[in-house]
Amino acid sequence: MGKGSDPSPAFGLRCSVPPSCTSGLTVRAGSYADELVKTAKTVASPGRGILAMDESNATCGKRLASIGLENTEANRQAYRTLLVTAPGLGQYISGAIPLRRDTLPIHH
Repeated sequence: MGKGSDPSPAFGLRCSVPPSCTSGLTVRAGSYADELVKTAKTVASPGRGILAMDESNATCGKRLASIGLENTEANRQAYRTLLVTAPGLGQYISGAIPLRRDTLPIHH
């Protein structure tokens, strides 16, 4: 295998990266290597995906409007809570990406 190729045995994939992109790149997983591989296998397991919860308040408001609800903080939080508490969610979703601060419940 040439420089810049990664056999990625955990996923059975081959990733080709141009040598110019790998110069100076060092991966240090150390004592976390096994845990990292286990987590990656779980996230990328067949039939499951990642739930992206990073939509803006305006986009969430459009979803709420489509079912006749007002775009309020309480309704957005209820909608997002419904998403992550749906029965059986873990059978189909292996993780979530809450990139926006308002996506997470904030306790003052």
